[in-house]
Amino acid sequence: MAAYHWLKPEVDVKNDGEVLLNLVNSILSNFDWCDRLSIDLPVVPHGDLLKSVSDEDMAIIKERLETLRDNLQSAIDEPDAHEASKILRKSFGDDFPEVNKSDKAKRVSKRHTSALVHQRRECHDN
Repeated sequence: MAAYHWLKPEVDVKNDGEVLLNLVNSILSNFDWCDRLSIDLPVVPHGDLLKSVSDEDMAIIKERLETLRDNLQSAIDEPDAHEASKILRKSFGDDFPEVNKSDKAKRVSKRHTSALVHQRRECHDN
């Protein structure tokens, strides 16, 4: 639902990592002054899907989103594909593919982060 409300990928952004980072930043910017996030159901009855989430759990959600944001930014900025994949594994877990040191591709652009996120998505689609 968060993506339904806040995902607005820019036309020139072709990197999955950057799109995900934009979504996470958008979600974080929608926390209100009480540090609560509200996501409305887009159909009747239009209620807040997070209404029953406790303040303590909401703080944990926000903290994890901030950690994900920081890890995504670090991975995008990291020129070494192996190191970038290790950074992403901090957020996505050990099932996230790690680029072998021997396969260290020289990153010419930020596209490798996109390939890693895309590869992860394909693993879960099967």
